[in-house]
Amino acid sequence: MKTTSIFILLIILATGIFAQEPQDTTYWDVSNYLDQPENIDVNWDLALNMKINDFLSANFQSTLIYDHDILLPVDNEGTKGRRIQLKQLPGVGLSYNF
Repeated sequence: MKTTSIFILLIILATGIFAQEPQDTTYWDVSNYLDQPENIDVNWDLALNMKINDFLSANFQSTLIYDHDILLPVDNEGTKGRRIQLKQLPGVGLSYNF
């Protein structure tokens, strides 16, 4: 039986960069500090919400992931390696109050 001990760092920040507009970011990393503690898995989420005027709003969401155990294709020859994964999602909304 193999014993695993991990260390988790979690940081959550909710603030308003723009006037009364919420921005949220969450960062966490995980490491097995008994077996290869230098191999850290990272997940970072970011959400920005902006009100343009009374009718329009915009938002942007992004997720950055690095997992040491995941090997992704590097080139067309089948070589695999560790890479950062990034997902971005912009959005625009229209609202009207009756």
